[in-house]
Amino acid sequence: MNKKWLVCICLVLTLLLTACAPQDGGVRQRQGSSVTNSASDVSALLAQAEKEAEAQPEPEPPQPAEPEAPRPAEPEKAQPDEPAPQEESDIDELLREKERPERDRSGMQTVLDDGTVIDIDLTKLSPTLVYAEVSGMVYEPYDYLGKVIRMSGLCASAHDEETGVTYYAIIIPDATACCAQGIEYLLLDGYDYPEDGGEAAVTGIFTLYEENGLYYCRLDEAAIEEAR
Repeated sequence: MNKKWLVCICLVLTLLLTACAPQDGGVRQRQGSSVTNSASDVSALLAQAEKEAEAQPEPEPPQPAEPEAPRPAEPEKAQPDEPAPQEESDIDELLREKERPERDRSGMQTVLDDGTVIDIDLTKLSPTLVYAEVSGMVYEPYDYLGKVIRMSGLCASAHDEETGVTYYAIIIPDATACCAQGIEYLLLDGYDYPEDGGEAAVTGIFTLYEENGLYYCRLDEAAIEEAR
């Protein structure tokens, strides 16, 4: 039974019992009649309260909340493959370094009768300056890459027994002849390589090449003539 109906019934009983309580100076027969009438009224009220309680639908128990279905995980967006950075070779690094301001070597330039321009003509310099320039080619080759260079000195060669390759170079001594630097050269077709120990002048394009993981400087497409 609903709690509010129980409260109402209790209040009604309390009022009726209070009304039926004996009064001073009252007649006993009259009191008995009042109790009888009050009892019938209470029975009627109780019957009516029970009917109303039965007619009222009982509240439904709360239903447990249904758990939310887990959301499907969103697929990760495929990231575009980034191109792997290309390793920079030593030659590329030297070419990049070549973008630095170069020394003014206009005084070393020579123009031949056929219009060929020799960017650095070491045959015009003193032995001290020649040795300094050749040392620069060996230790700082980026400043000479692609330039046409002419130099004169002693001819030398070395043969590699394992590969069967012969290397040819021009040896440049310093002013005191205590030290020397060598620049390798590769002649064009139609030229013959000189014998070791003789003097010659070689003109070619300064470049670098790789062999067995190491880089070497060389005068490519070179022409050779007798030293002046």
